[in-house]
Amino acid sequence: RMTISLTVIICEVSDDAASLLPLTVTILTAKLVGDLFNASLYDAAIALAGWPYLEHEPPHCFASACAEDVMTADVVDLAEIE
Repeated sequence: RMTISLTVIICEVSDDAASLLPLTVTILTAKLVGDLFNASLYDAAIALAGWPYLEHEPPHCFASACAEDVMTADVVDLAEIE
């Protein structure tokens, strides 16, 4: 959600710099309440499209995993293209 840009656009359209602080507080409050009750529009669009994406936090089974747990001894490298 675009909080700062929305605040600036509304202030520019209304031509009232004194309303900057109340607008900022109002828009930030609306953003926090919106984030509390539902996912963002972008997350919903990605889920509807069926695209894979990483969650913000890894699953609990990976919490204690290290890179060496998934590494292999047979390293594959790619040839450089000039």
